[in-house]
Amino acid sequence: MQLGLHRIRLRPEGTSRAPFFVGALFGVPVFFMSLLISSLALDIPHGKAPTAAGTEAKIWLAALIGPAIFVCLGVLALWLGRFGVFLPIGAAIVACLLAPGRADAYIARHEARFPDGMDFVKDNTTGNASSRGDWEHAAKDAVVSMSHWTLVLAILAVVVALFVLWRRPQPLELEPTGIAPIVGAPETVPIEPQVPPQL
Repeated sequence: MQLGLHRIRLRPEGTSRAPFFVGALFGVPVFFMSLLISSLALDIPHGKAPTAAGTEAKIWLAALIGPAIFVCLGVLALWLGRFGVFLPIGAAIVACLLAPGRADAYIARHEARFPDGMDFVKDNTTGNASSRGDWEHAAKDAVVSMSHWTLVLAILAVVVALFVLWRRPQPLELEPTGIAPIVGAPETVPIEPQVPPQL
């Protein structure tokens, strides 16, 4: 007895993969922004080492949540047809607007956990390479810069998507001509064979 195997389709047949690729594309800058924000939120000193191995694993796992969401949005957007590409683009715009504020919210906590900076050397001391708050504000500046560039990329993606939708040819719709449709079998007239004349 043979069992029929049915393939599970991740997208409707004939639709574009563009929403998935757009979601994966914006997942890259979201990952780096999330990595910095996760470091500000979860990083805890471990003796004279900046981060313990277990804490570092938590930071990386937390940073992967954002890109995973964007990949899932890209897959879901496949079922929205020609307008699906706007779902990951809109999510990218929202992420760019929220990321700087989230980074700023964790700066004070991270500074409190690292009062002597990331090098564990007190400020105004010989050999000090990172004063208190230097790394935190540099991380926030990086998040702000990435969010601005990603926002510009998202706006360009919206313009390109609208241009593609405008240029895409629409299916032709035949207008009714008022001629009644032919119903039934076509009428045929039998053709008699022609006999050549005898000489």
